[in-house]
Amino acid sequence: MRGGAQSQLIEGDDGHHYIVKTKDNPQHRRILVNEWIAAVFLLYLEIAGPDAVPIWLDEELIAATPELAIQRGCDLTPISPGWHFASRAPGDPAAVAVDDTLPAVLMPKVANLRDLAGILAFDRWTANADYCRRSSEKVVF
Repeated sequence: MRGGAQSQLIEGDDGHHYIVKTKDNPQHRRILVNEWIAAVFLLYLEIAGPDAVPIWLDEELIAATPELAIQRGCDLTPISPGWHFASRAPGDPAAVAVDDTLPAVLMPKVANLRDLAGILAFDRWTANADYCRRSSEKVVF
């Protein structure tokens, strides 16, 4: 995952994949609050967005997964166990690419134009940008 929060892609116990921003991220815990607020606004505005959920990461998982760490300079620090913010990924990462741009050639494949218009306005308003696409199907945001 790109970005200063150093998000992690994690498969949950429910079989779904989640993009997790940890409470230890370099951008501070307030980023997690911003994500929750954005998720609530999208829900209220009836604009399709990822499900936002708290996710528990325990000491055993962190110890067994060295990649669950935050990089600061040359140092890697394991994340703290506890509750973190998670956005449900749009599907299996092996089948769904997530991009921060929408190539013009994919525009004709957009299946949910209302949501696209809504999320573009929302992203402009909040200075954010997240999109996803499916290579063999209609594009779904």
